Amino acid sequence: MFGFCIFVLFMTKLVANLYYFPPVAYCAYWAQHSNLTIEGTENYQKRSFRNKCDILTHQGKRRLSVPLKRGKHQSKPYRDVQISYDDAWVRHHLLSIRNAYNQAPYFEHYFDKIEPILKNRYKFLFDLNLAILAFLAYSLDTEWELNFTDTFQQQYDLRTIDIRDNFDDRLKRTRLAPYQQIFSHLFDFQTDLSILDLLFCKGPEATIYLGDQCLTKTSVPKI
Repeated sequence: MFGFCIFVLFMTKLVANLYYFPPVAYCAYWAQHSNLTIEGTENYQKRSFRNKCDILTHQGKRRLSVPLKRGKHQSKPYRDVQISYDDAWVRHHLLSIRNAYNQAPYFEHYFDKIEPILKNRYKFLFDLNLAILAFLAYSLDTEWELNFTDTFQQQYDLRTIDIRDNFDDRLKRTRLAPYQQIFSHLFDFQTDLSILDLLFCKGPEATIYLGDQCLTKTSVPKI
């Protein structure tokens, strides 16, 4: 059921948004393509994972959000949205990740690489998320041609996999094959958490897992 889907073509162009430690399904899309184009000309959109991610703790799912400087972000270019450091959110995120996953099999392998990214204090959210994407590409041993859009295009032709509208709070989570999570003894499988969950739990096997997921071209149904 969850075997690799032959209709996912490695040479197909994939257009995607840039997220903060993105959902596992998002990473499965770009792990299965060799041509990745990041949407670089859009306006910032609320209710998405551009500035937040979901991790699993002993109390259940927890959302981590990157605070933004005040302003009307919805109509501002994504590249211009600035991060706020008025609160100690970096310390909070790192502590939350450590407390949630310090017993995971591959925690030590990845946490030391994540910590300096967050402590770098990027000015712009786009730049922080781009650094996270680079970390993920290295960690998942993924090779693809990376491009950025220079103009906003509402729709693409059928040769392009467009997942820009696939991930926000109004959509059901993508169904994924279960894997052993750190709190599997407390909860049923939690689908489509942040990629951090998969990395800490499966380590190098995460790449194989992502390649085996069966994905569709269209957005999942709205709730």
